[in-house]
Amino acid sequence: MLPGPGWGATVRHLFRVEFPVPALAASIHPSEIHHAAHELLARLTGDPDFTNQGIIGQLLKESNPWVAEYGYVEAPARVLEKTHGRDHYLLWVRFDPRVVEAAILGAHLPFWGPLRPLTLAWLSVGSQTNAILSATASDPLRTTLEARIRRLSLPILLPLMDLNERLQVPVAKLMPPDWTTLERVSHRYGAEAIWTGILLGRARGGWQGEFSVRVGGWTSSWQSRGIHRRRTTVLASALGHLDTLLAARYAVFAEHRPAALVIRARGVTTLTAVARIEQFLATLPGVSRVRIRTVRSRSLSITLRSR
Repeated sequence: MLPGPGWGATVRHLFRVEFPVPALAASIHPSEIHHAAHELLARLTGDPDFTNQGIIGQLLKESNPWVAEYGYVEAPARVLEKTHGRDHYLLWVRFDPRVVEAAILGAHLPFWGPLRPLTLAWLSVGSQTNAILSATASDPLRTTLEARIRRLSLPILLPLMDLNERLQVPVAKLMPPDWTTLERVSHRYGAEAIWTGILLGRARGGWQGEFSVRVGGWTSSWQSRGIHRRRTTVLASALGHLDTLLAARYAVFAEHRPAALVIRARGVTTLTAVARIEQFLATLPGVSRVRIRTVRSRSLSITLRSR
């Protein structure tokens, strides 16, 4: 079985947002800050359709500046193709992590930090061969999926689908998911979560999808609502739902006042392991202090204090 919530994958550049613009400017416009903040809050709260404009406006009026720095880079080919050559640059905005985290928790919103579960996606995307989407597939849906993953900052991998995986995981293993097989084959990737999905083309046109996710012993399944003209619409909606489900398990919520929690770990045999555990706990969102209480033979006791 894959491990449950554990060390996770640390998402880089979580507080950096970028989007295409047609030209350079001497200063960043307030509407661009608002746009970037909206995308950032969707990413950090686990709500991909974050629409609480009132909270965004309120937070942006705080005296502490959100924006740490910003700049421009030339737009890559994928952006030029998507914007039909209109936008030649990417505007990137990096927000101050401490200020943003404090503002989100202060507004009593969930905060999903950079430690997120590494997820392996087994997706049958309704191509002509009805194959499972691989990390090297030429299907344009892979490009769309990867762009959406970057926007949400989800550490999701696609399988290589080498000969061994093609033999062990045919599409039939995805509906319903054969978790025993999927967990065994997925072990090589070190993933904590498995996401499965099948996109179904309808005889009269349009697409639907059936999806499941498994983290440790917890499983959730859902279907896309209605029939959509494009596969990308179904997949984007499913990815947003996956983001919400995982955030509900991993995000932290602000307490009205700081609290302390004592935890005990067993099987700790070296000082190096003690240091790793202490460093890991200090990176968790909402934790303001980590204190080692006692270290005994093969175990230790730790106090965590929330912000």
